[in-house]
Amino acid sequence: MNTMKALLTKLLAALTACCITAASFAEEPVNLNEQRYKEFLAAIPLTKDEQAKILFAAEIPDNTTPVGVRYELLNGLTDSVVVGLVLSLSFTDEPSGKETTIDLYGDCGDILPLTSGGEHLVFFQAERIAKLNPKISLKEIRVRKLKG
Repeated sequence: MNTMKALLTKLLAALTACCITAASFAEEPVNLNEQRYKEFLAAIPLTKDEQAKILFAAEIPDNTTPVGVRYELLNGLTDSVVVGLVLSLSFTDEPSGKETTIDLYGDCGDILPLTSGGEHLVFFQAERIAKLNPKISLKEIRVRKLKG
């Protein structure tokens, strides 16, 4: 009987220790989009010369739903990982005739050196703006240097 009681006491102590340890690791839920954007802000913006080593293409295809910008990058840098970019969409707004520019952040998902990647970005009033034939340009690219 004493052996059983001692065993149960040890088991209870071990379970309590596990619960305390698990509770100490519990944190607020992580918003991965917010975390990736913070990583983008902390990354290094490329200079114009460095940015010239990144091949870029973008379009607003008319056969996708939801409508958005589809882009591709080829990371021509050998010492950096592309973490994100900012695209600019410029267009003449109707009916005002006013020139308008919208900047869009894109999470590139870590494009390694000498590899390519792409994404489809949905944006505000995409269907209406797509009909205005916007000019898509690469405004900014941010990288993280490879370690080691």
